[in-house]
Amino acid sequence: MTDKQRIRIAIYLAFFALIMCAPLLLDPFWLNRIAKYLVFGMLGVAVALSWGYAGVLNLGQGLFFGAGAYMLAMSLKLASPTSLQQGSDKPVPDFMLWNAEPGAPTELCCINKASFLWLPFQHQWFGIVMGIVLPVVIATVIGIIVFRKRISGVFVSIITLALVLLVRLLVIDSQPVTNGFNGLTDLGWFKIGELELDHAAACSARRATSRSSNG
Repeated sequence: MTDKQRIRIAIYLAFFALIMCAPLLLDPFWLNRIAKYLVFGMLGVAVALSWGYAGVLNLGQGLFFGAGAYMLAMSLKLASPTSLQQGSDKPVPDFMLWNAEPGAPTELCCINKASFLWLPFQHQWFGIVMGIVLPVVIATVIGIIVFRKRISGVFVSIITLALVLLVRLLVIDSQPVTNGFNGLTDLGWFKIGELELDHAAACSARRATSRSSNG
């Protein structure tokens, strides 16, 4: 192992150590900021791998990135307090009832023709798995078509960009199921077993709200 490789490994280890120690040293505001920087950093790494190393200008990276995020967000939406207050025994996204036909049932399976797709997302582990599997499946299908048909150059960029715009239109037009251009809001907290992430940020936000209302 050369000195250059040792220095590179040391930098990586120091970076991961700082990230792991961040919750012990920083307040909730900066933890939230760093989390966002890391998430968008992963998107940047994906673009660098595709364009910088493979030489493929993929303008549809947001499709894979967004599909994975949406899968987990569906589980977090069902874990939010508002989804548990819609008059049903099980969580129901509030926007589905807002967009439902008059007299429609309030059960998640039957609100509209596609609401049953949300049923497995009542379990957060399913949202995590789908957040990994769906982007991989989409990328695999696109990759097989592109490489088998020997598509290259600007045509790859056009195809991937067109796919992003197509999926965007589908999501917006499916507002009763996806909440359209509003996206998924008022998400619950992500949990790993009994560990609730962002709990400190939630408590801090509640305290700040309490102070502002009292002051």
